[in-house]
Amino acid sequence: MSEWMIKEDGEIVGVTEELDGDGVLEAASRHWQGFPKGTIVGHVHLKVSDLDQTQTFFTEVLGLSLKNDFGNQAKFFAAGSYHHHIGSNIWLGTHIPAMEPNDLGLNYYTFEVPLAELTRLEKHWKTKTIDYEKNEEGQLILFDPNGIQVRITGRNPQIDA
Repeated sequence: MSEWMIKEDGEIVGVTEELDGDGVLEAASRHWQGFPKGTIVGHVHLKVSDLDQTQTFFTEVLGLSLKNDFGNQAKFFAAGSYHHHIGSNIWLGTHIPAMEPNDLGLNYYTFEVPLAELTRLEKHWKTKTIDYEKNEEGQLILFDPNGIQVRITGRNPQIDA
């Protein structure tokens, strides 16, 4: 999909198209060895147990916008005008326990933001007394309501120019 229909309120109308998984596998010319170093993933889909808690976290804690709301089934969040950086759904049910440190699954995901945004987020979290850590590399680290670690790292905009 090359263009998204965006409503006046900023909601992005979602489109679901089936992926030809068998065709993708048949087209592969070599054994997969993992993502190349430096790969950037545009968005992540998460199974969650509570959509309201998830929405509060992504909008009020991280400052993302709700881009699409499939009612009591799924919600999609993003920064700016991107269709979504985070997709969340309860398709596996609402009984899913939060991730524990040694559970099989997604350990963490990282948002890369301008340094000024990193500073703004940290100030916001201190004001709201949100639990987080800051590691040696300057990343801000916290857990989403589903027990998945979220890392926020800053980048210098001059380097990206």
